[in-house]
Amino acid sequence: MPEITIVEYPRKRKLKSFKARKRTVAKRRRKIKAGSVSKLLKLADASFSRFVRLSNADANGIVECFTCGHKNHYKKMQNGHYISRFYKKYRFSEKNCRVQCSMCNMWKSGDLPTFRQKLLKEIGETELLSMESDYKELFKLTPEYLTEIISKYTTLLKEYEV
Repeated sequence: MPEITIVEYPRKRKLKSFKARKRTVAKRRRKIKAGSVSKLLKLADASFSRFVRLSNADANGIVECFTCGHKNHYKKMQNGHYISRFYKKYRFSEKNCRVQCSMCNMWKSGDLPTFRQKLLKEIGETELLSMESDYKELFKLTPEYLTEIISKYTTLLKEYEV
């Protein structure tokens, strides 16, 4: 006589209500510390980007794209980096960043050949080569460093406000 085996399938889990899901998301958000590096990094990026764009703006807030020459209001332009923001050493360097339109910065991935030529004329060959040679050095973004960046560029922004 063949042996009969009974297979039990796992029960379906009951879906959480919308309120329960909302509570768990709120709990996850609260776990981030007030001085966490990720929050400070967002604030530092925002203040530095605004500074780069405003410092190159005229009295009406119009800036010119560094690579293509397109002119627009500084709020509609972006902060372009020659060396990627991934490399922390030059993420907040004024010699690495210039104003770019979204077409050049995002769609053309920074238009690096043109960016390099113009940056070479502006900062010089020795400075550019030193940036290109040591950008991969390890550099840790600490909360102290980021708060220093935030305070520095927020005070500088007060001078440029349009």
